[in-house]
Amino acid sequence: MDAYEALNRLAARVLSQDSVGMLAELEKNSVDQKPKAKVIGGNA
Repeated sequence: MDAYEALNRLAARVLSQDSVGMLAELEKNSVDQKPKAKVIGGNA
């Protein structure tokens, strides 16, 4: 749980410095990513 809290504090600190720029960068990265594998059908 300590690592989770530390990560949250770090994320809050980074976002507070340049939230608009950081969110724009995250959005750009998520749009640029392409699926690494295709799943065709599947037997469950």
